[in-house]
Amino acid sequence: MSKVKETKLFESISANQPKFVLKDLDEYPSEKTMKADDFRNDYGITSGIYIAFLKKDFPDKISAKKLYDGLFEESYIEKSLYIGVSTNILERGTAMRGDSMNNDPHAIARYRNANPDVEKSDIILLSILLDLSSKQLKEVETSLQDFNKERTGKRFIAEGLSSINGVEGTKFSGIVNNITSSTDVEELES
Repeated sequence: MSKVKETKLFESISANQPKFVLKDLDEYPSEKTMKADDFRNDYGITSGIYIAFLKKDFPDKISAKKLYDGLFEESYIEKSLYIGVSTNILERGTAMRGDSMNNDPHAIARYRNANPDVEKSDIILLSILLDLSSKQLKEVETSLQDFNKERTGKRFIAEGLSSINGVEGTKFSGIVNNITSSTDVEELES
């Protein structure tokens, strides 16, 4: 993506007065809690783009705005574990924290399961809160993913573990689910 396209993307996002939130994944509010109510009161919105990163890839105490500003200038986008969109980012944060491989888990839950040394507290989630329609949000998400694909060859690091265009992720969670739910030794041996 050219510098002109990057600038246009940032201008497009900025025109919609985004609000930026950066939290450790394990600190992200779960739906139907007081912290979720506080989140809604503080930001007034839960829709937008969310990008997961490994915390160790960034300076301590980096701000949400600085991380957002560095997506292209500092090539931070290349370190994105996942780039997604939701009309309720709180639900997506909760899904990423999942431990079970049942019921089509989020790619970040699969990533953590495939990398047992990565804890929930090792992942940070940048939310770019935008009051846009689902279609408009999808366009921004696609632009970010396309930009990353041009640079790295992948939409995001955990692309192979995503259920959308990530057959390996679906296979992985199915295998883990079969192993962890089976009590038959002969079945496990096969």
